[in-house]
Amino acid sequence: MSEFLWLSFGCLAVFYWLFQERQHRLARISAARACRDAQVQWLDQAVVLKSRQLQWQGVGRLPLWVWCFEFEFSRDGLERRSGEIVMHSHQVQWVRIDDLIVQETIH
Repeated sequence: MSEFLWLSFGCLAVFYWLFQERQHRLARISAARACRDAQVQWLDQAVVLKSRQLQWQGVGRLPLWVWCFEFEFSRDGLERRSGEIVMHSHQVQWVRIDDLIVQETIH
């Protein structure tokens, strides 16, 4: 019985790690596209997880993971500015660069 619990815990940990890696990959793709579309330089080619939370969708519906990522960009190569990506489960809801919000959907 104890081995089954450890095996189950290990499988859940691996699943969570793979899920989180997919979210980071989608966020990096979205940041690259948004920076290219806005004609700004994406700095460090990295995104950072800002928050992750469960959001309830209503009575009788399953909760939804909401992920917020931050990234940095530059318009002129001299100053760093911060952008934001918001995802619901595996779908990008929006990407913000300055005051420009880019609507995207990536599955």
